[in-house]
Amino acid sequence: MFSYSRTRLSRALTAGVVTVAIAGTLSACSSSKTAASTSATTAAASSSATTAASSGATSATTGGASAEVTAAEQIVASAEKLPTAIPQTTPLTSAPPKGKTFVFLQCEIAQCTDIASGIKAATAAVGWNLKTIPFQSSNPATLVSAMQQALQYNPVAVAFSGLPEVTWQSEIPAYQKAGVILIPAFMGPLTTPSSVLPYDIGAYNGTATSAKQIAAWITEKSNGTGKVLLVGVPSFPLLAVYGTVFTATLPKDCSGCSISTINATIPEVDAGQIDSLIVSALQKDPTIKYVSVVDGAFVDGLPSALAAAGLTGKVSITGIGADVANETNITTGGDFKAFTALATVFSGWLMVDAALRHVEGMPATASNDGGFPGMLLTQKSMSANHVAVANSFNYPTNYAQQFMSLWHVG
Repeated sequence: MFSYSRTRLSRALTAGVVTVAIAGTLSACSSSKTAASTSATTAAASSSATTAASSGATSATTGGASAEVTAAEQIVASAEKLPTAIPQTTPLTSAPPKGKTFVFLQCEIAQCTDIASGIKAATAAVGWNLKTIPFQSSNPATLVSAMQQALQYNPVAVAFSGLPEVTWQSEIPAYQKAGVILIPAFMGPLTTPSSVLPYDIGAYNGTATSAKQIAAWITEKSNGTGKVLLVGVPSFPLLAVYGTVFTATLPKDCSGCSISTINATIPEVDAGQIDSLIVSALQKDPTIKYVSVVDGAFVDGLPSALAAAGLTGKVSITGIGADVANETNITTGGDFKAFTALATVFSGWLMVDAALRHVEGMPATASNDGGFPGMLLTQKSMSANHVAVANSFNYPTNYAQQFMSLWHVG
């Protein structure tokens, strides 16, 4: 869920995580061919184990299930509301000084273009200089080089997105010495948080909230009896958060629900094989009526794969990080039913907000991920709120004005 358009999260992060694999952290992914066969075996075993673990769910009383569904309905109703205010509410102590330099390290894919557009607008609003340095997500060494080059501009902050911390943490000491903050986005929990890394834009909190909202939607729609196939890609740290929170939340809040799990490898995702893994799992267990995926961009082709297997209309697909393909299918009543939105252009404004607070000596927000406006996108919520199909969730529509008000500019 880091991609923005999104060729997407896989393309942005695959290079970084593969580098991790080279370092030994993800050695299990060293052979995509082996991983593919292992994944299928693991899927069946995981499915049986997880279903067995939750088999006691059927003992729930009708009254208990009814209470769980009612609680889920309230969560869904709240999540489907269009946000009217940005999560950040604390104003700066004063208008920021003009003429500071902000550097954005921009990768080659569409997600980075979205972020860059937000940064460009935000830095212009406060009268800062913006320097952009390109790097290739397929070659993490270019990010390290870009980070080294960025310090030559004497910036107050350097921001980037996509690649895991292990690929660039060697540069942290230089930034500590220079007193320049790094503002990564969509990395997953940082292992070396410090004053140089005050933010991790789009980190834990939004992903965990999304997992709870999707769990509630399934509880409501299944009347407390949903059988779910959870499709994970645990090699991406942030996406692993979704799976962890979802598997902890659904059985607790829906005692009649059960979960089977399959985990795809990075090579499988990058090769577009995740759809076939899902179809295979559904064919093995036709009682599964719900699928939840850790990133919408990974399954753009799933409706076609379901159609080819004669499974159209047989399952409801849910997940996080909706892209255009997901949203279009949702609005037309297709197999995609409920996905949480991802505000990508907005993230550029959050990066600049983090830098402004650093300049004024203000602390990061309590959530430490900047705070994203979110929404549960369903056919009902998108229609009722006239939400436009787009790669970036640009709501509230006046978010730029709200930021500038907090910044005492404009």
